[in-house]
Amino acid sequence: MLKQIKELFLASNFKHDHNELSNERRLQISACALLLEIANADGIIDEKENNKVKLLMKKIFELSDDEVDIVMSKSE
Repeated sequence: MLKQIKELFLASNFKHDHNELSNERRLQISACALLLEIANADGIIDEKENNKVKLLMKKIFELSDDEVDIVMSKSE
């Protein structure tokens, strides 16, 4: 999982106006990846858990739909 988090930081999909992720954005993406890891701690992540995590990523961390999709795909 740590490798996937590192890859998220380096992903061009997350580049913003200044072609770099801010430290705050990196922290937000890391927190989202950890949320997914916690949700999957029992080895099962059902649709309800999945939807809740997506909602939290959007609401709390203000990730776009595309960013959420990238984080979700990297966590699989």
